[in-house]
Amino acid sequence: MVTKALRSLPAWVGLLALTPLAALAIGALTGDDGGATRALAATRLIDMTTSSMLLVFGATLGVSCIGAGLAWLVCNYRFPGRGWFDWVLMLPLAAPSYVLAYAYLDLTQAAGPLQSALRDATGWRVGDYLFPEVVGLPGAILIFSLCLYPYVYALARSAFNGSGGQTRDAARLLGCTGAAVFWRVGLPMARPAVAAGAALAAMETLADYGAVAHLGVSTYTVGIMRAWSSAGEPIAAARLAVVLVVICLALLWIERAARGRGERFADAASSPPSLIQLSPVRAWVCSGLCLLVLTLALVVPTAYLLSISLDAGPSRGLTDAVVRTLLLAITAAVILTLVGFGIASATRSGSPMARATQQLMSAGYATPGAAAALGILMLVGAVSTLLPDTSIIVAAGPALLIAAYQCRFGSAAQGSVAAALSRHPSVLDEAARTLGCSETSLIGRVHWPLARTGLLTGALLAFVEVVKEQPATIILRPFDFDTLAVLAHGYASEERLAQAASPALAIVLVCAPAMIAVAWLTRQRSLEASANRPTPVGAVPV
Repeated sequence: MVTKALRSLPAWVGLLALTPLAALAIGALTGDDGGATRALAATRLIDMTTSSMLLVFGATLGVSCIGAGLAWLVCNYRFPGRGWFDWVLMLPLAAPSYVLAYAYLDLTQAAGPLQSALRDATGWRVGDYLFPEVVGLPGAILIFSLCLYPYVYALARSAFNGSGGQTRDAARLLGCTGAAVFWRVGLPMARPAVAAGAALAAMETLADYGAVAHLGVSTYTVGIMRAWSSAGEPIAAARLAVVLVVICLALLWIERAARGRGERFADAASSPPSLIQLSPVRAWVCSGLCLLVLTLALVVPTAYLLSISLDAGPSRGLTDAVVRTLLLAITAAVILTLVGFGIASATRSGSPMARATQQLMSAGYATPGAAAALGILMLVGAVSTLLPDTSIIVAAGPALLIAAYQCRFGSAAQGSVAAALSRHPSVLDEAARTLGCSETSLIGRVHWPLARTGLLTGALLAFVEVVKEQPATIILRPFDFDTLAVLAHGYASEERLAQAASPALAIVLVCAPAMIAVAWLTRQRSLEASANRPTPVGAVPV
């Protein structure tokens, strides 16, 4: 009985983390906002809807083109630096979208260094020339395309490596050019993976607040934050959040359906495609394309922020923000990963409750941070009416943040562990039970070693996501508890980029080692999977 209770504990924790969604929906349906929602619908709703949909469409198209194109080059051609680009192209996930927005807006605006240098060199004035500024909807589409393409790249690369290498080799032998093989063979087989990655990128785009607010794009998340903070209308903000959650759940359903269709094309017995040796010119062009994307997505904004921060010096409160961010992210990553391991282990053992929790946690993954935070505030408001002393709620500020992170990123951490366990047959569990292993011993002696790589990957991903998360942290943080994301947003919202540069750069420096480790682990897993496939005579393994 005790063992069953312990095994069901992670599932209960996972379900408890989803209660903010229920509180959000109840508050949105039953609350009275005094007509604020009606006024919002009459003034800004159409603009928010149009901007959000155009942004999602543009960003989805951008990440699909960049991610699928780079994955095709890496999986099919030999060129200088290919083995290095294979994993380093994942690193732009270490830089959140708002960091790129801060850098590129300041770099390209009229008073920025690029236009100032152009005017100094030509003697022109503002208005005498056209210069592409990274601002508004086009600028936001560019920013999200650069920082979110790794979602598509990672899934498309797995699809190209795991589905029909012989099919592409046969198409080449039949006279198809490289472009024809891509359009007629490679892309159709990888389309579900590309669609799944694009749906993930679309959810991240809708959940973003810092980049769109800085670039002046009126999206649902911006409307939620303004209704909550500026207008003081939490019910109107909750209703906007419910609409946003519904849209994100639709995108999540698309991602799950696309990934399910993609599994039909995966062939465990298929060998990787043989690599094509390009001419020296074309090989260097491929290297240049990979390097160009990496430079625009990571090197340019990081280098620019570094130059600004060196001139301005460290921002006030930077050291405290780094310490708080690391403590919060490490604590949240450990908790999220342990809960995810418990749910994945119980699901593998056949627990119906754990399986149901695993499915429901997907809804949390589709929940933007602002929506999760509002749901927690409404839940806290309901609980506070039952408490004689509300000081305990004030003291529980960091715990509320971790609850929001569990709701938002718990599914991602749990998914990494579940994926690691799924690569091993369940007969190992049956053999352990036959040899006398108890359920508790099975977790420690079988599931934990099998899931070790997934645990590390899930913890690193959770760490990165918590460090980058901005709207939930802004809403739920205790007083005088500024993390790097909050500190950067505070300075950037006041147009003090010189002070915002240090915390923004610190976010990248904190996240980069974790993303390097994730990329390395992913590459090692891919190499192990490729080594287990039979390779035909004459083929060169990727």
